[in-house]
Amino acid sequence: MEMKADIAGKQPKDTMFEKIYIQRHDNVSILFADICGFTVLSSQCNADELVRLLNELFGRFDRLCEENNCLRIKLLGDCYYCVSGLPDFRPDHAQNCVEMGLDMIEAIKLVRDVTGVEGLDMRVGIHSGRVHCGVLGKSKWQYDVWSNDVTVGSNMEQSGTPGRIHISDATLSCIGTDYEVEPSEGGTNNPYLRQNNVKTYFITSGSRRTTAIRRDLSQRRTGSRNKSSFKNRNRDGNAEGRDTGAAVRNKLGLSELSEKEVVKDPQEDILEYLSRAIDARSIERLRAEHCNGKLLTFRNLESEKKFSATRDAMFGFYVLSAFILGIVIIIAQVILSSTSMSNLHALMLLGSIILLFLLLLPPALEKWHYLPKGLRRVVSVFSRRRSAGQAVALIMTVITTFLALAYVFVGGWPAHHAEASCLNWTSAAELTSSTEAPKLFQSQMFTVISDREPLADSPKYPSRDACNAVYQGEKPTFVLLSVLAAMLSCSVFSLLNTIMKVVITSGITSITVIVIFFTHFLGELDYRDTVADYCLNSCLGNFVATKWSIFGVLLLFVVLISAHGYQIESMLRLDFLWKMQANDEKDEMEKLQAYNKTLVLNILPAHVADHFLQIDRKNEDLYAELCDNACIMFAKITNFSEFYVELEANKEGVECLRLLNEILVDFDKLLAEPRFDTVEKIKTIGECYMAASGLTKGTSDHHRFRHVAQLADYAMAIRDQLESVNEHSFNSFTLRIGLSMGPVVAGVIGAKKPQYDIWGNSVNISSRMESTGEPNKIQVTEDVYRTLEPLGYSFECRGPINVKGKGLMTTYFLTGKNQSHDWQK
Repeated sequence: MEMKADIAGKQPKDTMFEKIYIQRHDNVSILFADICGFTVLSSQCNADELVRLLNELFGRFDRLCEENNCLRIKLLGDCYYCVSGLPDFRPDHAQNCVEMGLDMIEAIKLVRDVTGVEGLDMRVGIHSGRVHCGVLGKSKWQYDVWSNDVTVGSNMEQSGTPGRIHISDATLSCIGTDYEVEPSEGGTNNPYLRQNNVKTYFITSGSRRTTAIRRDLSQRRTGSRNKSSFKNRNRDGNAEGRDTGAAVRNKLGLSELSEKEVVKDPQEDILEYLSRAIDARSIERLRAEHCNGKLLTFRNLESEKKFSATRDAMFGFYVLSAFILGIVIIIAQVILSSTSMSNLHALMLLGSIILLFLLLLPPALEKWHYLPKGLRRVVSVFSRRRSAGQAVALIMTVITTFLALAYVFVGGWPAHHAEASCLNWTSAAELTSSTEAPKLFQSQMFTVISDREPLADSPKYPSRDACNAVYQGEKPTFVLLSVLAAMLSCSVFSLLNTIMKVVITSGITSITVIVIFFTHFLGELDYRDTVADYCLNSCLGNFVATKWSIFGVLLLFVVLISAHGYQIESMLRLDFLWKMQANDEKDEMEKLQAYNKTLVLNILPAHVADHFLQIDRKNEDLYAELCDNACIMFAKITNFSEFYVELEANKEGVECLRLLNEILVDFDKLLAEPRFDTVEKIKTIGECYMAASGLTKGTSDHHRFRHVAQLADYAMAIRDQLESVNEHSFNSFTLRIGLSMGPVVAGVIGAKKPQYDIWGNSVNISSRMESTGEPNKIQVTEDVYRTLEPLGYSFECRGPINVKGKGLMTTYFLTGKNQSHDWQK
């Protein structure tokens, strides 16, 4: 958890020492396994095939680790080591490691039978004891274990015999009588084991736990069938007995296995997760969690403030809609008004058009990029600030309401209907009380409709103009539709909440009712209803007064707009919540992505990390690259093992590891300097530091050999840095460094626990240059000497030395470089 916090950017407080991530575990078992004869097998493969073969072979070992309750620690070239009892204690940790070793020997035996490579086998060593686990250094972290018991386990493997499990007396005491053993000479042949008085044993062949036999019975049968089929393929596929890497993988069945175990597309997992999340959270539940009852306001005040400050991208459309409604009302006013419209009426209509246009202008000007920035900022206030937009909506609604009622206030009724308007109510009352009135009105109405002259022209009877006023003059339906259009101009503004819309539409209704009941409009409506009642009573039956019809329609429209506004506001707030959640999840995803990228860059080189972080990369794609001119360095603190002691005073060796961590951090900081930009840290192996240069086409310089010179400079720099550490820590550590150059294969092994590494003969030679070197000296091969000597570097010839696996080799010691000679020119 501390490492995760530090990677995420939560840096610890400044202290005298760099932070160290170490844990102590007692009672664990360590297994070291080395593939004997791997050099011959790798010679049959090209770069891609070698990495794929190693990835699938070690991937099979990883699966065996899981089955045997072990934890893979690290891959060291063709060496594989794991621990049982980490991170949680297991009482059967020793038995787990023995089972793991037996399974690995079975697996490599199958590879040997298929490929026909003589001497291909596994050498396995196991020791039980105490370890410190964690990571050291500042970059390229790799989980590792340290302790004297780990060193014992490594020497158990080195002193073992291929095809057999070599265990220590400590492991034997843990497994008891579960396995048959026989003494070995490893404890006497190996100097380190002899010095520490370690007795060693071999697990006899065919000795397995009964539970393991039952567990692996089906696997053994499957393996036997595969084995026989593999042999048939070998006979048919390659008569010369020499197979390509692809053929080897096919014969091992690794290709088929890999196809079956292709990693599931992460996008499918994400879609499945999102689908479950959406189904689990219903709309009603979301509203109940975040909103206050029927008011729809957010329970969280901060969320309410953010919602109120949200910019409405459709604001210009709302204003345009209200503007169009206003124009429609004005056009209708002009059409229905008299041809001799008063100047006051025309002035008011013109002013309303101008005002509507000015209100529409700001959101339109905001999109016009030719305006000065200052003016654009001013006009953008209307769409950026919700309060300003609400004010505009209110003004637009007031204007359209005024236009809707302007016909009543300003224009009145048409002049040619004045006679109907002036009809006195006494005559109307007399008509109402007369028994002959219905017949007379019906007769008069028939005469008017049939376009004939009236039978009488007395004030007691309605005139032709009075009856025409019922259908043509007063137009209450037009007034009602205009008011409803004004209400619609309010409803189009979604930035007005439900309460505002209820208040505004209720206000419009109230104003309209006042106009109806407290102006001359009421008398006109009553007169119209009286005429209609007598003219149409026989046809329509019961007649509802127009004023109450208008009032009912207005109330109904208020309810409809309120319900519509409630639904719109509800959806807007839910949409806002979803956007907030999406933004939060996006931020979390970006943080996680940045964290993962930082973690990947701390495990893999930058160019390799970019390869694996590609969006369109296939899951089964591996990284493998042939570097034909790389330079490799191994640097080991030769006397650190003497310094490391496990005492109670130094927390059983933790303080010693703390100093080692300081040294490795200093090396990592040096490597981060621009002058070493072609050098890449590969890994640390205990107190040994491995680096290489020229691992990409961009860093491999075939003409000036800049990458070789940089690695040589880095070797001298870390040697000087260690001397500085000695001065401050009062120690006398010495560094033994080896350099070589040549072709290597670089790649990433492992899907769950990826590890970048390099393989090749040049890597082995560089390791031999270190192991056969001398303290505080940099031993290089003849190729490195011939490359660097013309660049101004000075050397001392050591002469021919015996190198394991290579025989006699002439080597040189790098002593320095001529400062006046600049190799970069």
